[in-house]
Order: sequence, then C-alpha cells, then structure tokens
Amino acid sequence: MKKYVLSAKHDDGYPASLAEDYGLFDKFYENLQSAKKIIVSFPWYSNSWNCELPENSCYITKYKKIDFGIRSLSGDIYIVSEGFLAVMHSTGANYSSPKRIDVRNPAGKYVSGENYHIVRIEYLKFSKVADLKNSLHEKEDTRFNLSKLFLKNDVSQSLFGVDDLIGEQTTLFCSALFHDAAIAAKIKGVNFYPVEEARWQTMTSFLTNAGNKEPRNTVWPI
Repeated sequence: MKKYVLSAKHDDGYPASLAEDYGLFDKFYENLQSAKKIIVSFPWYSNSWNCELPENSCYITKYKKIDFGIRSLSGDIYIVSEGFLAVMHSTGANYSSPKRIDVRNPAGKYVSGENYHIVRIEYLKFSKVADLKNSLHEKEDTRFNLSKLFLKNDVSQSLFGVDDLIGEQTTLFCSALFHDAAIAAKIKGVNFYPVEEARWQTMTSFLTNAGNKEPRNTVWPI
C-alpha cells in the first residue's frame, strides 16, 4: 500500500516551523516579555511526552496569520486545524482527545484562518515500520539518519510519526486514504510526497536550504 510523508510547505500563513515563534501559553498574556521567561516551565514543553494537554490555552504568534493544517509543537503534540482534525477522524487516525486553543498575536488579536486544537498523534518504533532490508540509513547514537526509506506493507495506520529519527527528519507519515482525504479537504501548508521518492535532509543540507523555496520532494519536518 502506498504511503506518503508530510512535509512543511513554506508560504504566508504557513511558517516552516514554530520553533522561533512565541509558543503555547496557559492563557493570553498582555505582558509577553514576562511570559516568555516562564514558557519553558509549562509541561507541554518540559515534559511533552507525558503531560496532560491543557484546557483553554493560547498560542501566541509573531506571524500575521496562521492558516496551516498541522505543525509540531513539542514531542508528539501537534497543533492542527479543524479541517485537518476532520481528516484524522474520517480516516481512523489514532490521536488523543483534541483540546481547543486560541491563536492570537501579541496585541491579543485572533489571527487564525480557522479553529485550532492540540492533539497527540501516535508514534511507532522505527524497527516496527521500516523495511530495513531496502532502506538506507545510518545510526547516530540512538537515532537513525535516513538516506532512503521504505515502509513495510503491513503498516495500517492512517497517520503516524516514527520514533528515533534525527531532528531534521522527524515528521509524520500517512496512508493513501489519508492523503486523498487531505487533498480533497484542501489542507493548507503541507506537501505530501511518496515515501520512496522523499529526499531526506541532514543537518548540513537543512541549514543550507533554510529560508529557500523547498526543493522538490525534500522533506521539511512538520
């Protein structure tokens, strides 16, 4: 069965990454400078793989508009649009109960194109999903650096992450069913590449390509 890898699309409303943004707070803070000093103490950053997702939180962004389908927040926690959430539901993806969030700029203005939520998305072990015989990869400490990836035919999940990949390659994968539903729903800010055609970045190529239009089939972490 054909599988796809999700890659962050760069454009207005679609920041390639949220790493340089202000982040998710427990509420909206008028004094953002003071709030920035405590953000690392929030459990969804300090203990992201094990914490409870917050209720009624607020994502504060420096961007004029947020209009993407999905982006990684921390660990297995993702910010997803209402449309992306609907695709997850309709294709039977494994994810936690979604928590609604506000998306505002530092002045308090709502700047999202639609409603947004935070969810946990299922992660699977590399050894469970990778066709190790045909994939090309190297082990770097406890993580895998991919050159070419083939997934096993019996991977049935519609949407999933893979543990143990290096940071420049940490993204999500999906089934053909999910891909077709996402395209039909016109999910924004995401490119879908066939896994076997994907070009995987190293730290060097990631830094070289940063800020440039994404090369064809090159994976940018969601």
